Amino acid sequence: MDFAPNDACYIDGEVVETPWETAWPDLSWPDSELIDPNVFAPPITFTSEESQNNSTIMTAVQTMVDEYKLDFITGDRPLSEWDSYVSAVEGMGYQQVVDLYNEKAAAIVEAE
Repeated sequence: MDFAPNDACYIDGEVVETPWETAWPDLSWPDSELIDPNVFAPPITFTSEESQNNSTIMTAVQTMVDEYKLDFITGDRPLSEWDSYVSAVEGMGYQQVVDLYNEKAAAIVEAE
């Protein structure tokens, strides 16, 4: 489901024209396997240095992904090169960013 920031929504049969994130502050979500428990997870925050490092790594990774993606889809780059592509992405520091996100997420869960 994708909502624009100010889409109208219905609460108790009435149209509410506020950002959907703030429209239901006092309503609890029902227990359901259809609702991802992380839908309203707290944001993960980084220090200035961590943000800069993540940005540097992910800019390079995204550039490589953009360059290779179409080549793999069209067959211009053989799938036999997939493993070396994944290794190259990992070698650019991608796993370092993933590990940092996981570390920060774990700290949030522990704090709750």
